[in-house]
Amino acid sequence: MDHRPNPLLGIAALAAAFGLGLPGSSPATELTPPEQRISDERIHADHRTFESWQERIEAVAGSGRALTDYSLAKAQCWLDAAFHEYTRNDRSDFPERALGEAARLIEAMEQGSEPERKTPLIGLDRPLRPDLWRRLQDVDQTAGRTCATALIACAEVELVHAGNEYGQFKWRHAAPYVAIAEDLIGRAEAAAADCRTPAP
Repeated sequence: MDHRPNPLLGIAALAAAFGLGLPGSSPATELTPPEQRISDERIHADHRTFESWQERIEAVAGSGRALTDYSLAKAQCWLDAAFHEYTRNDRSDFPERALGEAARLIEAMEQGSEPERKTPLIGLDRPLRPDLWRRLQDVDQTAGRTCATALIACAEVELVHAGNEYGQFKWRHAAPYVAIAEDLIGRAEAAAADCRTPAP
């Protein structure tokens, strides 16, 4: 079974794995096609692309945006999922599309705007485990959702991730990511239930 890091710790973990990148760069979201990932040079170039986007997430967080912010957490989780599948040699377009979603969120936050809150399906034309999506919708409508936004964001990404695995390899491959999503949803529900928002 694959074990992925806690999404809320992804900023530090991925940055540590890559080290520092090139300042002032404007990374693309295109990755080397799978059939061409046969040289260290091409693989290192893709790693630098991930690294550059990671640095931009770090910069957004450093500008004062809370790590528990929905859009920041979701950008990190999309980036984590993209890199995870890239390193597993996913031959589909999931790594590039997940990276593109991370980039969309990062660029909007850099411009000071609030990114559109959407979660496109990748690799499957219908939501996997509609019951879990309903639980996410329910917790997102509670008064305590402000204490669970990062968990909600990452659970949405993991459900899409699981759907992509199901679309390619069915339940045996999807099950670990469904379990991650279920854990995040349970934690989001608990955080929302225990939330004590400050009085206005």
